[in-house]
Amino acid sequence: LGVSSMDVNSDEKSQEISTSPVTPEPDHLVSPSNETHSNQFAKPMIVHVVVATTVCFDYDNTIFPTFFLRELFKRKVINKDVIHNPIRNPAKYSYQELLIRATCQELKELEQLSMISYQMLCQYLQKYGNKNIFIVSAAHQSWMKHSLQMVLNIGYYKHIYDLLFNRNLKDID
Repeated sequence: LGVSSMDVNSDEKSQEISTSPVTPEPDHLVSPSNETHSNQFAKPMIVHVVVATTVCFDYDNTIFPTFFLRELFKRKVINKDVIHNPIRNPAKYSYQELLIRATCQELKELEQLSMISYQMLCQYLQKYGNKNIFIVSAAHQSWMKHSLQMVLNIGYYKHIYDLLFNRNLKDID
């Protein structure tokens, strides 16, 4: 770690700037001619460096199973003589349509995934704080809100929604 220092030599009226580490000279090397110069740095300089860790999570397919839901909504389902055509526009995804298309096993897996995602976010929030955690996504922020609102009744997704949108966890579009 380098420390910047400035030495002003009054006899020559020049300034010397050093960006190398400041190390005091050993006492046995101090001569009368440079004693004043050496005593200037006789005490070690303490530099406090604050290091902040920034944590970035990708929203899609890390916190939220975007690919899985897209594939789920592509399914054509016939339920009680009613045909549910594939939904290609994510803005039209809904909880009711999700329940029509997902199997019981897939809903259980969504619950488990929501618990794991929530626990992971809580652990990172506790360790690094919400000012150092960012959620990144190639999608628009409205997708993040809409997708979580769609699954609020499944597992821990309501808690994840609260973490992201009610605690001001930073997000980057």
